[in-house]
Amino acid sequence: MRKLLLASTVLVPLLTPALSLAAGLVRAPDEACAYLAEDGLGGTGDYREYRPGKYYCWSLRKEIAAGDPQRQSVRYTAEGTEEAVSSLTLELQVPSRSEVQRGHMLFLEYARALVTKALATEMPEEIGKAVLAARPGRWPLAGAEVVIEKRQVKGEGYELALRIE
Repeated sequence: MRKLLLASTVLVPLLTPALSLAAGLVRAPDEACAYLAEDGLGGTGDYREYRPGKYYCWSLRKEIAAGDPQRQSVRYTAEGTEEAVSSLTLELQVPSRSEVQRGHMLFLEYARALVTKALATEMPEEIGKAVLAARPGRWPLAGAEVVIEKRQVKGEGYELALRIE
């Protein structure tokens, strides 16, 4: 009996971090929807149902630079249930692969602000480098997971997304 008790005492601390990561990010909708408002990505102010049981708020797309022929833009969304947000997404739209550096730099600034506000920690350099290189990946961070995805769109463009779950 004593051996079994000792084994469970050793296993519980090993399992606890995995359990907290699996729980992911949970925030109040009003708080999460306002994370990037002071950075120019304020939403519509509405956290509304878009499918039964699924809710979200969003910002309008913000062009990287007015009059930019590339029309690169960034936007922010928060999704979850009626009571809690469980996923935050920052998205960069890049219609053409030429002159993407400015868009990636601004996207990195927004991504750092989002990580700091949502997770109360700084973004690790490794994630910042992945953002600038538009390199997909997954990183555990402060009890949540940061995910970078890259999706091709028509022509030579792509969308880069940083999601916190």
